Amino acid sequence: MKVPLPAHFDLADADAYARWREEKLARHPRRLEELMVELRDPRRITAVEREAILRACARANMAVYAGACGADPDKDIPRRLAAAIGLRRLDANYLADDDGITPLAVAQAGTRSGYIPYTNRGIRWHTDGYYNEFGREIRGMVLHCVMSASAGGENRLLDHEIAYILLRDRDPEFIAALMANDAMTIPARIEDVGGASREQGPRAAGMRPPASAAEPPTARGSIIDAGKGGGGASREQGPRAAGMRPPASAAEPPTARGSIIDAGKGGGGASREQGPRAAGMRPPASAAEPPTARGSIIDAGKGGGGASREQGPRAAGMRPPASAAEPPTARGSIIDAGKGGGGASREHRPRAAGMRAPANAAEPPTARAACTGPVFSVGPGGRLHMRYTARTRSIAWKEDERTRAAVAALEEILEADSPWVFRGRLEPGMGLACNNVLHDRAPFSDTPERRRLLYRARYFDRVAEPSC
Repeated sequence: MKVPLPAHFDLADADAYARWREEKLARHPRRLEELMVELRDPRRITAVEREAILRACARANMAVYAGACGADPDKDIPRRLAAAIGLRRLDANYLADDDGITPLAVAQAGTRSGYIPYTNRGIRWHTDGYYNEFGREIRGMVLHCVMSASAGGENRLLDHEIAYILLRDRDPEFIAALMANDAMTIPARIEDVGGASREQGPRAAGMRPPASAAEPPTARGSIIDAGKGGGGASREQGPRAAGMRPPASAAEPPTARGSIIDAGKGGGGASREQGPRAAGMRPPASAAEPPTARGSIIDAGKGGGGASREQGPRAAGMRPPASAAEPPTARGSIIDAGKGGGGASREHRPRAAGMRAPANAAEPPTARAACTGPVFSVGPGGRLHMRYTARTRSIAWKEDERTRAAVAALEEILEADSPWVFRGRLEPGMGLACNNVLHDRAPFSDTPERRRLLYRARYFDRVAEPSC
């Protein structure tokens, strides 16, 4: 069902936009410290603490909390905090742990090691889940820091509503171009034999088709791997931004008691489930029955980092099994609930969830169908949503002059030295709660004694509104 467009997002209503713009800019913080919220225990936030987080998110679509939990690796910390602020529908995305939460750390081996978010390289501007299909948009997110890197890993943050304003002020036609339903396409991810993923479609992102069947398609001379685009390091915005202390040397990152974020995509070791009632889970009826969460059975500790297997075969549009020996399908894949390593799902029915069946036995099926949609859209409650990545590989923009100009203008806005961009680094016990704002990640380095670990939880919900 189409969501009615609020007047201030209607390009024909300049007056309504001017009023909304004035109020938004007047309320928006100018310093990161204005978004900081101290929490005694992030697992059990008080009514006052909760209201402070909600008010910060109402102003800037984000809040930064500082908990007294330090380097406690309990995954209940982000899960219970998220539930307290209205984030309940967790996206158990690809390569997340079996509880739906992703540990963000450098992966030395396995499936995760083939994806740039699980390395120490930089990640360009993006919102999370930009490759999700329509109806599964990531609207809210929590990033919780267990341990920061030995050096680097700073991030920039920008409220996506501010990005909209800056782009619309340049030219309303740029907004029209990026609200088109065919503005941006993320090519399909296909599974190679052995579990490696690569993007489908040689012409995606300006690729040159192969000269022969034996030659793979090229983009800057390389075969496209899903999720490996956009590894450029981000420019410094100035160490004094958000009240930060300049580094004492080039090897020392700038500090800020309330630094920020992780681009939200890393992961390493899997963690044990922290309690069946977290995130709306139903406790098991007996010791032999695993707990349930959102209609999925959580395999508590059966190895391998796989996603949850579905409990009811018709849940989420699933096809019931043809026989007792065949498991039901979920989003086109059978979820191996803890039976094997790496967290990847086995393919089951290639046509499920828009998947394309292979033309022959030698061609692998798609693991994720191509996703085409707008950059800016309006969701439930008339709230602006942004789907974006600055990656230059494995992406295809609409091939018209207006879209190209809009994308170029947005890139200039994101790389400008803007007072609306916050920069910093999360330290142990700190976290970000947000409505999926724009963010990036600078390269970082670990040492044996200090390895970066953050937890990322993505949600289909927005953070709740404040009471007043």
